[in-house]
Amino acid sequence: MRNAGHVLREAARFWEPRRLPYNAILTGVVVALATANWSAFGSVRPLALLAALLLLGVLANLCYCTAYLLDCTLQATNRPLHRLRWALWGAGTALSVLLAAYWLLDEILPTQ
Repeated sequence: MRNAGHVLREAARFWEPRRLPYNAILTGVVVALATANWSAFGSVRPLALLAALLLLGVLANLCYCTAYLLDCTLQATNRPLHRLRWALWGAGTALSVLLAAYWLLDEILPTQ
């Protein structure tokens, strides 16, 4: 059995290079949604909007870290992880996009 340090390094070797594309995708979605609904944000204070968006960014990156829990657990099965890791990355990114869209459009955007 591999030691914990090796397992974490192996997980980081896959997940960390993909954190930037993950954040770029989420940022693109949030910018696109905010731009498309910009007129509705007129009544939101800029600092409150900025704080909410920064909080979303922090939460998104905390959620990204949960991939380590799954990856380290799956490494214990000694099965090939390459395809499974990509599937987890895709599913996690899609879920994050849905959650970010929900929070931006339903929780942050003021109701009319």
